[in-house]
Amino acid sequence: ALLVRTGAKINKKRVRRLWREEGLTVKRKTSKKIRTGASIPMQAEYPNHVWTYDFVFDQTLEGTTLKILTLTDELGGF
Repeated sequence: ALLVRTGAKINKKRVRRLWREEGLTVKRKTSKKIRTGASIPMQAEYPNHVWTYDFVFDQTLEGTTLKILTLTDELGGF
């Protein structure tokens, strides 16, 4: 960052190499996930086939925390 502020053009790969040579800890490269669109979310074909769940949090007047698990059948109705 200091070199960039002074106007020097520096490559990230070179910085990583220099850090490694000096024995400093080098952050691991984060891999980017590439979405190909090949995976399609499962769709319900019949009742009780696909279920979704979610946790809902609320609080009572006394301050007690409530944790509620909601389950929903994707094909079934209410």
